[in-house]
Order: sequence, then structure tokens, then C-alpha cells
Amino acid sequence: TVLPNIATKPNGLVIITDLPDTDDDLSGHILSGNAGEMTDKMLEAIGMSRENVSIIPVLFWRTPGGRSPSREELDLSMPFVNKMIEMLSPRVIITFGTLATAEITKSNLNEVHGNEIVNDNGCVIVPMYHPN
Repeated sequence: TVLPNIATKPNGLVIITDLPDTDDDLSGHILSGNAGEMTDKMLEAIGMSRENVSIIPVLFWRTPGGRSPSREELDLSMPFVNKMIEMLSPRVIITFGTLATAEITKSNLNEVHGNEIVNDNGCVIVPMYHPN
């Protein structure tokens, strides 16, 4: 199981990322290793850090062999992701990766990358490629 990063000083930004990788599985924290370093540099470049940004994976565990998750696994996890989004009430959500974008926006990342999508709650969603 990989723990999400819930901001201690929230600023209205939430990152939803794809499933955990090997580094995440070993550390128990989402976006560790090289992808985590890149994420931290990206956040630093805009004056933010993990202290004020919540990071939530679409799946809270690494699938066997890192395979793509089944619909059943996603259906099990997504109510928790959606509840966290509801509780955090972000102004902006950035999705990292194909899976996160598909689950949150019901869109293909290659078609919506970098575009702003406004959801029914007025939250701006910006799909991006995963930092790995």
C-alpha cells in the first residue's frame, strides 16, 4: 500500500497520479524516486512543495509486476480518490499520466494534454504527462 501525500498547508492544488511504481512501493509514499525528484523540481519552479500540494494515486497499491490495473481494481479505488478530492475541494487538479487523466476526465491524455478542463464543480483540471 502506498500512502497519498496530503498537504499540511493546502493551497487548492491536488495532483492525481497513475499507480505506484517500484520506488513508491519500496518507500510507501507516492511519487518517490526519479519521478518524485522531477515532481519536486516542478513544484519548486512554481514556488510550491509537497507541504502545500496533495498528491493522490488512482490506485493505492502496486499491481503484480506493475501491470495495468483491471477495471475491478480501479472501481475499488476510485471512490476513495473521489472522496479525497471532495474533502480537499481543490481549485486546480493536475493529472499525471494516461490512467489518471482517463479516470478523472474520461479523456485521452494525448488529446487533452496541457488543456484546461473545468469540471461540474468549477475545478480546473490540467492533464499532463507523468514525470517519469
